[in-house]
Amino acid sequence: METLAHPIAAVTHPNPYPYYAQLVAENPLYYDDELGMWIASSAEAVTEVLTSELCRVRPTTEPIPKALLDSPAADIFIGLVRMSDGERHRSLKKAVSSSLTSLDTDQITKLSQQWAEILAQEMLPHRLSEFTFQLSVYVIGSLLGIPRDLLSSTAHWMGDFVRCLAPGSNTEQIEKGKVVAGELLELMRSV
Repeated sequence: METLAHPIAAVTHPNPYPYYAQLVAENPLYYDDELGMWIASSAEAVTEVLTSELCRVRPTTEPIPKALLDSPAADIFIGLVRMSDGERHRSLKKAVSSSLTSLDTDQITKLSQQWAEILAQEMLPHRLSEFTFQLSVYVIGSLLGIPRDLLSSTAHWMGDFVRCLAPGSNTEQIEKGKVVAGELLELMRSV
């Protein structure tokens, strides 16, 4: 059997299953120094992790990061489906899933192609990561009814907002994100 460096390398291997079987048998739960993360490989270990109070999305005593409290960013954060656990997560996920199933896929395809062509002319090939981020904002923003002339601002605000959510955000990024969160909330109230 070919030796793989770590579980992430196995994802792209043509036949990772012998490696996975060996991992489950020998290391059902371990810390991988090279990856800098815990690896749970057995069904029992994965179940234990997913049901542990220690492995929640957010600490129960801090559902919103302290740095965002009393700001528009906190108002947005509390509504993010992936930032909650338990019943709140289930009800938010159900609402989001119901909304997504009602969307017209032909309209999404048309908007995606339209915005991809426009943004590609402006950004590619030198600003690929900006292109991929802005494309999703332009398409979703269009679906939400954000006026075309505000989509560029919306994309910039979203970029600043998501940077304030990252665990490694600095004070300047957090403060800027809190301000633009207010702009995003005002925008969504107006459409």
